[in-house]
Amino acid sequence: MWRNVYAERPVFLGTVFLGDAFDWTTQHLSPAVLSVLRQEMSVDLSASNPISAAELVARIAQQIQRLGDVTGSACGAAEPDSAKRTALVFFACRDTFLAYRCLSLAVQIVDRIAQPDLNPEGVAKMLRSCADKIEPLALQRRTLEMVEAAERRGIPWHRISVHMRHVQLGQGHRQHRFWNTLFDPESALARDYAANKIDADDVGQFAASGGPVRHDQ
Repeated sequence: MWRNVYAERPVFLGTVFLGDAFDWTTQHLSPAVLSVLRQEMSVDLSASNPISAAELVARIAQQIQRLGDVTGSACGAAEPDSAKRTALVFFACRDTFLAYRCLSLAVQIVDRIAQPDLNPEGVAKMLRSCADKIEPLALQRRTLEMVEAAERRGIPWHRISVHMRHVQLGQGHRQHRFWNTLFDPESALARDYAANKIDADDVGQFAASGGPVRHDQ
């Protein structure tokens, strides 16, 4: 979501169902698990200042996202609902497709961390696996560098769909689509679309709707 009340920069906002973990805090974690979270995810946790499960979801989601992107530091939880056992979590993002996956992984991790039979080695292994899980979805390094250059120049950009790591720069008649270092006037990109029906369909839907194609994820 772009315009929002949670931060000055774009953030991803999601509602998470916390269930039995609604009243859980990091006060229940052992020093060994706190150390694992600091080491593997650089999550700033203090035994003397516990945070809620929803807040932990937001912080872990943000750190997972940083494995595949460069994003801001805004994150947090809001609007806890004790009746529904839910809360809103938000964290800075640029690629909403990547952010959705990061939030899903963070919810799974916190769900495991909140269990009484917690094993620090198992938590470390789970956290280390996050990089492999988001790598196929994150923008490739060259594409990301182009996006960062566009942002420095105030050029708007959109990722086309979850199925492909292609990006559109600009809008209207000045728009261009690219992937890595290939731009739309080049025949190699056209061949890539022609060889993959899903990619071609997504590009067509993107052009018709003027926005990212959101398949069920």
